[in-house]
Amino acid sequence: YVVVKPDQGEVVKGLFYPSCSGCGRNELLQAVGIIGAIIMPHNIYLHSALVKSRQVNRSSAAEVKEANKYYLIECSIALFVSLLINIFVIAVFGAAFYGKSNMDVYNMCAKSGSPYLDKLPKDNHTLEVDIFKG
Repeated sequence: YVVVKPDQGEVVKGLFYPSCSGCGRNELLQAVGIIGAIIMPHNIYLHSALVKSRQVNRSSAAEVKEANKYYLIECSIALFVSLLINIFVIAVFGAAFYGKSNMDVYNMCAKSGSPYLDKLPKDNHTLEVDIFKG
């Protein structure tokens, strides 16, 4: 996030008013794929501690109320951390790869000494980003 330096104003704007001008079917499918691939694993990981069984006396209304209060606090913190992680990952992908061609990414990887250059296409087609290219 620090290296790519996405436009902070656009990141905040996108949180409240998501848009994709000129996007077609392929871009929409990629956006849905990114949301599924990025958001869901983080939520599962961060919420794994929340699903563990806890010793709560369910016959006591006061204990259940107290447990629910702490579940709410714990869940809110986990969702907030997940939101931050997702914002960083999606903003980096957007800032680093939007409007780039396959050749742009190939050249960037060549400068970094990537051992996977043979896996990347060398043409000027619009980049189709996946986790491997990221």
